[in-house]
Amino acid sequence: MLAAIIVAIVAQTPMALPSSWVQVTPPPSGQYMHYTRTEQDGTDSQLDLSRQQCTCDPRVARSMLIVDLIEAVPGAKISQETTNICGVPAQHVVATGLTSAAHQNQRNIDVYFFRIEPYMYTFMYTFQSPKPNADAQAALLTLCPTTQT
Repeated sequence: MLAAIIVAIVAQTPMALPSSWVQVTPPPSGQYMHYTRTEQDGTDSQLDLSRQQCTCDPRVARSMLIVDLIEAVPGAKISQETTNICGVPAQHVVATGLTSAAHQNQRNIDVYFFRIEPYMYTFMYTFQSPKPNADAQAALLTLCPTTQT
């Protein structure tokens, strides 16, 4: 019985990120979690998690994002795939080449769109380095919602 209670408590506790990630509270409007960290090269990376109660289709969100990126930064490198995150199918987009000396305010992105009813979730990692950091990508995947309320 005690083991079942411990398993239930652990299942509802989000995994902790490494201490290099600092949670921003309150998160920016539209997000339910926001983390930031300073990278070794002096740039910053951010993890932004949002959800929207809607009938939104992650495939449509992915397509709209890609069109917006292509129009905003010609020559950006964009990869896309269907994968799984948090135990459900997800649309995954990685876009690099968005940030440069001419576009310092823009950020490269690694984003997942997925549904856990009744929400569509967007998990986004933004960065200024030329390519994503594998440990930041892994950190994003540990932040799955623990409840659906």
